[in-house]
Amino acid sequence: MIMFLMFVGLSLSALSQDKVEQLKIAYFSKELNLTTSEAEKFWPIYNEMEGKIKEIRKNRRKTSKYLQQNGDSLAADVVKKNTIAIFDNEIAEVNLKKEYYNKIGEAIGYKKASKVYKLEIEFRKKLLHKLKEERGNGGSSGGNRPARSGGTGRTGGPNPSME
Repeated sequence: MIMFLMFVGLSLSALSQDKVEQLKIAYFSKELNLTTSEAEKFWPIYNEMEGKIKEIRKNRRKTSKYLQQNGDSLAADVVKKNTIAIFDNEIAEVNLKKEYYNKIGEAIGYKKASKVYKLEIEFRKKLLHKLKEERGNGGSSGGNRPARSGGTGRTGGPNPSME
């Protein structure tokens, strides 16, 4: 989650990593209607998956950055090798999500597990909206960055913990 926020260039001074995690736990637990027992099973599995995805994305960004900075001076075979490594990272991430969908499904049921990906997207949108609101109200020291266009539509009803 934090890497996502850094990727879109938002300052985390408005929300600490702990606060983001607290909001995420509350949001997911409410939306998935997790019992205490389910939550105790779900969160360790989900956090493990997130950590592995973070590493995959870190490697992909590192390779992408290397290609962006050196692509013109690299031999074609090196460019090809690194580009394929990026694709392999994307495949690894999807395979990891499939693997963890099964683990999460075994822990909390497959109907609830099927909602996790959608909730991740919704949570990011709501968090970005909250950060943009705080920026607009002087809540962040991010400067005068123009608003991003597109993808600002919200799904679902209001959630008091995120608004």
